[in-house]
Amino acid sequence: MNRIKKRTYYRQRISDSGQNSKKLWNVRNEIMDKRTACSSFIESDGIYLTKPFHIANYFNDYFVDKVSKIRWSMNSTLNSNSEESIKECIMNYKTCTFEFHPVDVGMVERLLKSLTDSKSTGIDHLEGKLLRKYAPYVSTPVCHIFNRCLISGVFPMTRKE
Repeated sequence: MNRIKKRTYYRQRISDSGQNSKKLWNVRNEIMDKRTACSSFIESDGIYLTKPFHIANYFNDYFVDKVSKIRWSMNSTLNSNSEESIKECIMNYKTCTFEFHPVDVGMVERLLKSLTDSKSTGIDHLEGKLLRKYAPYVSTPVCHIFNRCLISGVFPMTRKE
């Protein structure tokens, strides 16, 4: 956000706080970035949005509008056949293929050993440190399960979430 708008915004906030010292200190802390919460705001048509709910709705409306404009800009005669629409408008009739290839135990073990502690756990709640430590022991069964899922096309429901 440019400095002029930010300065104008905070001057207005200071002015609005009037004689209320608590509001004034809150503005001061926001300016000095003393809060743990994000002190962001967005200007929309001259109005400052400061509440997370309003900011989220602003972004939601923005992206919904973008998608609507993209859909509208696509040739309406192609919309009846979405596959043809994708081929013509998005892919420009390029030929692309996509295939899954089986993984080997060595690849799974290398990937497990490359996990870091800074990553959060997944839905299985297994920490990277634990998976790294036991990678030589679990890489074979993990590899087998993964390859069976690829071959059969059946994946555990928890992995689809």
